[in-house]
This record gives sequence, structure tokens and C-alpha cells, in this order.
Amino acid sequence: MLSKKSERINDFVYTLLPLFIVTLTFVTLIYLQNDFSTAFFIFFIAVVMLFVAGLKIFHFVFISAVGIPAAFILLFTKEHRVKRLIAFLNPQIDPIGAGYQVNMARSALIGGGLWGTGVGEGTIKLGALPEAHSDFVFAVLGEEMGFLGVMFVLGILITFAVRGYTIAAKSSDQFNSILAFGITTTIFYQALLNIGVVSGLVPATGIPLPFFSLGGSSIVVTLFMYGVLLNLSRHINEGGVSE
Repeated sequence: MLSKKSERINDFVYTLLPLFIVTLTFVTLIYLQNDFSTAFFIFFIAVVMLFVAGLKIFHFVFISAVGIPAAFILLFTKEHRVKRLIAFLNPQIDPIGAGYQVNMARSALIGGGLWGTGVGEGTIKLGALPEAHSDFVFAVLGEEMGFLGVMFVLGILITFAVRGYTIAAKSSDQFNSILAFGITTTIFYQALLNIGVVSGLVPATGIPLPFFSLGGSSIVVTLFMYGVLLNLSRHINEGGVSE
């Protein structure tokens, strides 16, 4: 839709209104399932893709000025979200409750040291850290593979992002370009959010780490998007646009 309407991307009735109706429908349905993080994530990606497609700065700032305060208000409508925010600001307020996962994840990252305990030799995953196989798998990687292993994982994710954005930049077709940018941003930003949660840099979101977290639907969707991105790169090569 963005590629078809790119010439009139800033037309409110023709482009922006239909796009926001579709986006907000999905966002609302997800939010009603009590999944605030995913709803906000999807809205964020949609706005970023609009900006890349040619949305004016004024419209981008206006949407942000409305969306961010609205998200902030919705954040306080559920008690568990407030507890997560408090645990993020000060995990020691409730060390065995809302702040437990963050504290244990930090301990695992610190305990891994430079080299880690060895693959499969970590203990944090043996019941001490809830969701160690999914949302907090980065903490397990840090404990078992150490700082060097964590840097290697970050390197893989950054390489993916660079290649993905290169595909988007070199594509001669606007649809392929927007799609490649959206896929890359979705996967990479999701990874940054997850790592930020485990490191204590952002509040807990419940968003898994792409390619590493155990989870049927998550890994299937991630691999599907990755496959689409690979297909886009193949078409670029066939067109002689890239290397």
C-alpha cells in the first residue's frame, strides 16, 4: 500500500487515514489481548515505515506527539505494567517479585565473565531464571559464552542489520525497498529491545530475541521474514544493482 500511494503519502484522506485504520485495528486487537509491548512495537514499526516512504517531518512529529503520550497513559492502566516500570527504575524495591528476573539476568551476565562457563554448563537456566529459554535467553548466552560470546551475537545481529538496510538502499523497486527496510527494522529493533531488557536498560517487554529464543510462532515468523529478505536480495543481484 505504501509503495502504491507513495506519490500522495502525505495526503490524509487518500493515504494516511486508510493506513492508520488498518494499523490501529491490528494494534487495538493485540492491545486487548493484554499485550501492550507488541502493540506499541507494531505501531512504532508502522510509523517508521511511513517516514521512510516519504512522510513529512511535520506529520511524523505530530503522530509522535499524539502516540507517545497515549502510550504512556495506557502504560498505567494495568498494575503489572506499573510494577514492571518500577522494577526497571529500581529492581531492589521488589527483588523477589517484579525485579527478580532483571536481577537474575544481570547476575548471569556478570557471572559469565570474559569467556563464560562453557556452552551447556550454565546454571541460571536450571530454574533460577524464569523464561530462560525465551525472553531471557540472552542472559543464558552471557553466562555460558561470556563477554566475547555476547559480542559475537551482537556482531551477527549488526551484520544482519547492515546487510538488510543495504538491500533496502540498493533496491530499484520501491516496494522491495520499503519491505526490506521494514523486515530489517522489525527484526533488529526487536533484538535491541530484548537485549536492553536483559541488560536492564529498558523495562521488561516480553519480546523474544530473534533467531535465539525458543518459541514456535516467533521463530517461524522470524525465519519467514528472513526468507523474504533473502528473496529480495536475490532479485537485486539478478537486476545487477548490487555486488
